[in-house]
Amino acid sequence: MPPALDLFGAQTGNCFRAAIALEEAGLAYTPSLVDLASGAHRGPAHLALNPRGRVPVLVVRHGADQNGADELVLTQSNAIALWADVQARGALLPRDSVARAIAVDRWLFVVTDIIILNGAAFRLQRAGLPKDARAPLEAEATGALADFEDLLGDRPWLGGETFTLADIAGYTIARHYQAALDWARLPRLRRWFEAAGGRPAVQRGLAAFG
Repeated sequence: MPPALDLFGAQTGNCFRAAIALEEAGLAYTPSLVDLASGAHRGPAHLALNPRGRVPVLVVRHGADQNGADELVLTQSNAIALWADVQARGALLPRDSVARAIAVDRWLFVVTDIIILNGAAFRLQRAGLPKDARAPLEAEATGALADFEDLLGDRPWLGGETFTLADIAGYTIARHYQAALDWARLPRLRRWFEAAGGRPAVQRGLAAFG
């Protein structure tokens, strides 16, 4: 019997990444909205899953009774995405070693060079700093997204011929910054963005939390 999967999240990029990965991997799961506005992520039920009070959280329950036996809890969107790839036997990363290395390289570029900047900008905003303080981070993030134009070349996806974790991470952060991108100068990026957004699994992942 496959494990029962419960994904707790909200309408944030991190949660979308986790949901899209599960959808693309073809794994059945139950999404549960965590109401950040009401502080549900700071309540005892959620803190029991993630003491840091963050989303997403994936709870994997093994065992015939599905009541918590052999429970696995993952609290990082990229860990959830990688776990989904393992469960789906390489559905989200190529099996070929060279193609896999390229896809992982692109994936980590998105995570460490772009998403991390958005996280830093969000923390400045939450601390009450003005938009001018966040502008350099946001400009660097959108500049890195524009580099997709060269990374893509004539290939359909960031890692090459197949849709991978790199595209999931890239699409969710590009979606966040889409109003700031000069799409007229980025035809390859636009083509990739529209293709990724048109995938049924991506659309289901974006709708997971309402």
